[in-house]
Amino acid sequence: MPTNDYLKHNLQKKITRFTLIFLLVLAVCYFGMRWLTGATVEGGYYNEFLATYFNVTSWLRASILNSTRALFHLFGVATIQVDDYVVKTVTGRGIKLVYGCLAIGIMSFWVAFTAAVPAKWSMKLRWMLGGLLLIWCLNVLRISMVLWANYAHWHFPFGWDHHTWFNIITYIAVLLMVYFFDKQSHFLATDEAG
Repeated sequence: MPTNDYLKHNLQKKITRFTLIFLLVLAVCYFGMRWLTGATVEGGYYNEFLATYFNVTSWLRASILNSTRALFHLFGVATIQVDDYVVKTVTGRGIKLVYGCLAIGIMSFWVAFTAAVPAKWSMKLRWMLGGLLLIWCLNVLRISMVLWANYAHWHFPFGWDHHTWFNIITYIAVLLMVYFFDKQSHFLATDEAG
């Protein structure tokens, strides 16, 4: 049977390894996306190859805006896309989806967390993609609610803006995903097999 010191040392090694991998992957994802976005927008250090084949920011923005428009269509409300950033209802009220509304930060956090947990890569990949999909869906709902609030002249409860509400809901969802991911991966187990 392992001693208490062995268990503490084993847990410290797991936490140190997790922290280093988490911070490295978080930095690569978050700052890598910022760099890639800068390289795909004309001006500065624009790269035509990256802008043509790796414009992830534009793809993400388009998927959110197109999904928002599809939701509005389901409810019989006509929308138009003015440009790559703006969607509005035909009544004229709209939203502009800027970089800060793409959820890159929380997506980077989730990718870093799942990458850092010591588990089989197949399980990590399932959780990573599932979590990214959930965060994306929550963002589509958020952007749709903002457009609907503009359309219907609603205000968000408690005077909080949509960023605050999105952060609260998304972080609750991420905490729940962390809990269930840990239950499956046994990351926090302190036995010698964990």
